[in-house]
Amino acid sequence: MDFLSITNEELDNIDLFPYSQKINSLEYQQYFMSKSGQEHYRLLAHISQTNDLVDILDVGTLKGCSALAFSVNSKNKVRSFNVLNQLDLNNTPLNAEFIIDNVLNGNYNSVILGSKYIMLDTYHDGTFEKEFYDYLISINYKGYLLLDDIHLNFEMERFWDSITKEKYDISNLGHITGTGLVIFN
Repeated sequence: MDFLSITNEELDNIDLFPYSQKINSLEYQQYFMSKSGQEHYRLLAHISQTNDLVDILDVGTLKGCSALAFSVNSKNKVRSFNVLNQLDLNNTPLNAEFIIDNVLNGNYNSVILGSKYIMLDTYHDGTFEKEFYDYLISINYKGYLLLDDIHLNFEMERFWDSITKEKYDISNLGHITGTGLVIFN
């Protein structure tokens, strides 16, 4: 968990520009290039850069930006799930696979269990987030769960407060609406 001691200055020195050019939407390019503490993409890129040969799971990919940030280290395998096809990249990374399906449909336990890092960025109403968290407990997941938007609204705050596993609020390094880290060991 070296990334807990990284500074915003170090994160903001990560060059995401070449990757931002793979995003079709100018609006999402701007989000992707934002400083740490505003958006979480630099933190995700740093996590990927400091790990080799790991599987990373991105749940709720939307346009594909989180998966893109995780893909900066080509030695890692990124699998990204979304229930709708909203992907908006003009060039998908070779080490990323985009899957249109519900990750909890029962066919993906080996993918979940094999992922050292999981990014969960879905409905932001606390319901699916709680279901996914409970599911990780039920299958005895070991690894790190990153949560987006833990301070976005009352429901997400309530979900974050309900977590009993070791956890860290790393919003200062991630997203302005909250980034949480939960450790499953």
